[in-house]
Amino acid sequence: MWFADIVGFTGLSSRDEDAALRLVETFQAVTRRVVAECAGSVVKFLGDGGLALFPSAEGAVRAGLAVQRGFPTRTTAAGTAAGLRVGIHLGEVVSAPDEDVYGDGVNTAARIQHEALARANEVHGRRAEALAECEKALGANRGDAFSLGFVGFVHARLGHRRGDQTYYSIAVVHAGLGDRDQALTWLERVYARRSPNLVYLAIDPRLDDLRSDPRYVSLVHRMRLA
Repeated sequence: MWFADIVGFTGLSSRDEDAALRLVETFQAVTRRVVAECAGSVVKFLGDGGLALFPSAEGAVRAGLAVQRGFPTRTTAAGTAAGLRVGIHLGEVVSAPDEDVYGDGVNTAARIQHEALARANEVHGRRAEALAECEKALGANRGDAFSLGFVGFVHARLGHRRGDQTYYSIAVVHAGLGDRDQALTWLERVYARRSPNLVYLAIDPRLDDLRSDPRYVSLVHRMRLA
């Protein structure tokens, strides 16, 4: 399945409501065509976003790439250039009598698209924008430890002394603050609790500054993640 929405739609709506509505019409037209071509089905449109299901992961990826190419082409030609972000997730959903779908997979697809944009913004130093996308990711899947940790990380990069109360999230916040000792202390507490969040230890880019520390290397080896 995937969830897609228009980048910068809220800001455009406040400046030019007519242009924003035209973008929605274009988005829905492109999405219906592309999803059908890839053997998928559009479940629903929500404002500037849309949810679609596919019988295969390949179909979802093909449709996601096609809609990201087709939509900007159409909008640029119409004089209001805009892009799309698409979050793709492989998982089970529950169909309801009203033809809507529910389940964690739906929330995860929405979270992925916001989290990906948050990461891109953070890498390029656009931390206020990154934080806004983090908050949207949390709204899509509140309580997810990875999203909570990333919110804390960006707050730390912005100089905000705010953390989320899970051991892994606290460790990530300290990593963002550059406090290596505290970050590793909290990661050891995560290890002692045998938290499932430790699966991120070897791949989490927010912990990159810790990787050369022998204590981090030891922890990774103990988890057999090296």
